[in-house]
Amino acid sequence: MDSNKEAVQEAINRALKAANRAVRGNKFAKVADIYYRIASMLNEMGDDAGAQNFANAAKKFKEKREIVEQIQNAMNIADGAYEVGDFKTVSETYFKVSSLSELIGDKTTADRFRTEAEKFAQTARIEPQMQKTGATTMQEFVPNIQSQIPSTFEIKKTRTKPAVNINHAMMTLGLVCPHCGAEIGPDLNLCPKCNKQL
Repeated sequence: MDSNKEAVQEAINRALKAANRAVRGNKFAKVADIYYRIASMLNEMGDDAGAQNFANAAKKFKEKREIVEQIQNAMNIADGAYEVGDFKTVSETYFKVSSLSELIGDKTTADRFRTEAEKFAQTARIEPQMQKTGATTMQEFVPNIQSQIPSTFEIKKTRTKPAVNINHAMMTLGLVCPHCGAEIGPDLNLCPKCNKQL
């Protein structure tokens, strides 16, 4: 049983390494998915506190993904406004991108877009809209995110048995190809052995 738990812990560690790679690549949806799988696995093992921590972290990464999508939409708006010479809209949109970038912790991008927004504001001969004083929260920009990630209570309801099976753990964490059974990394989309979509 101890060797089985060690193997499950090793599988969780592999999944965490894949999540770290996904964070560096700003693939927040992938991180949320991996964290949710880890939360489910910890819940099956009986570690409710660990499951709750990973479920909460998964929700935060899902919110970050929503913010990244808003940034991409804002950039599309800014590109369209730039093409028609509407520098006021470009400036306002860049200020929004700056604020959103700060929310996900990208200070460099936030500063760069704030500087560009000020330049476009001068070009359009408008006063730049300064960021309001006080802390900006994610809820101001993402007010109605209904997370697809269930709460720990919902995870507990799905708990089937406390016994830990390494094969089940590897499959749950996305470390085994469901088609051929080959061990893979959870950050792959295509199995290197059977070349099937995961």
